[in-house]
Amino acid sequence: RLMCRAGDAYWNNAEPAAAKALLEEGVADLEAAGLTLEAAGWRVLLGRCYWELQRTDLARQEFERGRDVLEAAGPSEALAVAYIRLAGLAAFDFTGDHGLADATHASEIARIVGSSMALTSSWNFIALARVGTGQVDEGFKHIEDSYREAVEGGHVFQAGNAVYNAVYMAVHLGRGRVAKQWADRIGVAANFPSDSYLLALMALQEGRVREAIELSRKAVQRMRDTGHEKMLWRSNVLLAQALAENLQAEQALAELPAISTRVDAQDAQYDSAARVRTHIAAGDLQQALADAKSVPPSIAGLGSPADAVSEGAALDAAWLPQFLAGMPPHASADSTPRAAAAHGRLALFEGRFRDAFRYLHPAEAKFREEGFLLDAWHVGRVLAEAEAGLGQAE
Repeated sequence: RLMCRAGDAYWNNAEPAAAKALLEEGVADLEAAGLTLEAAGWRVLLGRCYWELQRTDLARQEFERGRDVLEAAGPSEALAVAYIRLAGLAAFDFTGDHGLADATHASEIARIVGSSMALTSSWNFIALARVGTGQVDEGFKHIEDSYREAVEGGHVFQAGNAVYNAVYMAVHLGRGRVAKQWADRIGVAANFPSDSYLLALMALQEGRVREAIELSRKAVQRMRDTGHEKMLWRSNVLLAQALAENLQAEQALAELPAISTRVDAQDAQYDSAARVRTHIAAGDLQQALADAKSVPPSIAGLGSPADAVSEGAALDAAWLPQFLAGMPPHASADSTPRAAAAHGRLALFEGRFRDAFRYLHPAEAKFREEGFLLDAWHVGRVLAEAEAGLGQAE
């Protein structure tokens, strides 16, 4: 029992490796003592540690095993958390309803047992499912509710998790002003190791590339120090992209994790721009194409990474329509500038300059209006090509 409590303390300090070792021993001891129900609750936390250590396979096993034991004992806060964790796996892997049913069930259990912590957390994952399936405004309302209730209830981790997820979704949707509003909340409830990652991400999107490099380096070091493998991987990816944007291709290649290190489907949302732009910066267009083709179109429900995929498709533009057709229907050129940029590049590749201009002009203007100057620059380059093509055609 004391081992599990110590593990919980380490996990709350963002040290999942240390937490895992303590929880493995503590859970085994509880089960050996016949305290299987108590062990099941801690088993869910152990699963979260595995996920943060890039072992989603083990995480799922622990979540399901813990849920099954807890379910037999009736509603509890621990059972609600188990369903929240399973909802997260579905959201991160873009499977089924993106975890909506599990998150909704978690909220129902949380209400029954009066757990405000589990309730606020469930709203966070309802938000992920809503936004991931195109219900963006409703999703952001849920995450706003999650954040406010978490702050009011003193649920520090849940408040920070809401901020992280909101910034992430807004960035990939291309909604810079929303991302900035949420980024302004970084550190309000408490300081988290992931804060350095979010600050670096925002700096990069806003075109502050050199600052993004420095912030990303700090994030990498922080995650390395705490043993948080998931956030270390994400921070390495972000640092690689920032270096590539600064045309430091060799350094970017050195930082970029191997593509085989992807664990969840969501990882391709995180790393596609980094992979494509690193290899373009290195002059390896064939590898950039391979990077683009490694992305399942089904994961592009936020629009991202369709824009990066289209950049990498220059050597095989005939393949790109297949990718765009496979994207979720709600991720249309009208709904997100990232999808519009991808459609614009395809039109440019095919010599349809007027169509390219029709997609790229509003996409570039939207990115600029939203304060995402890096995206505006990338789209602006191909917009100029479309304008030049129009001039030649006319």
